[in-house]
Amino acid sequence: TDFDWYSMCEATSKEAESFTVGKSYPISFLYSPGRELDGVLIRKITQTDSTRAILIFQIEDVPSDFDYTRQQPMRIILNSKTGVSFPSSALRMVDGVQGVYIVAGNVVEFKKVDIIASTDSRYLSKSFDKTDPEGKEYLSKFDRVILEGKDLYVGKILD
Repeated sequence: TDFDWYSMCEATSKEAESFTVGKSYPISFLYSPGRELDGVLIRKITQTDSTRAILIFQIEDVPSDFDYTRQQPMRIILNSKTGVSFPSSALRMVDGVQGVYIVAGNVVEFKKVDIIASTDSRYLSKSFDKTDPEGKEYLSKFDRVILEGKDLYVGKILD
């Protein structure tokens, strides 16, 4: 369309410090799930005597099937990381190397991990291309991670 759309949201002054006027941010709207729209922050309104701020985004390309409900929750993505997620209970240290045990067929193997983010219950490991020789040593997307167990070792045959 030939129209620009504007979205406004309230944030804390501390949160607003993370945003830069003129920068584009991916925004998702609750009533139009599964898609992100690019919004350029065109104005940040803060007052010295307030702990709140207003952020105004300009969105140029809005799909025709977008839910145009005037008031709806939105999520602004400041940064994102991609990789392979696994439960923190699976992390092991073998010969000074962090990794996880996986099942390949019915044999136990050890895959290294390169942790780039974590929560209380999960880790995110850098994703490697399996065609990269180094990548074969690391956990990849479809590996079957062993979550718990005793006496695990490389080459162990599982029943």
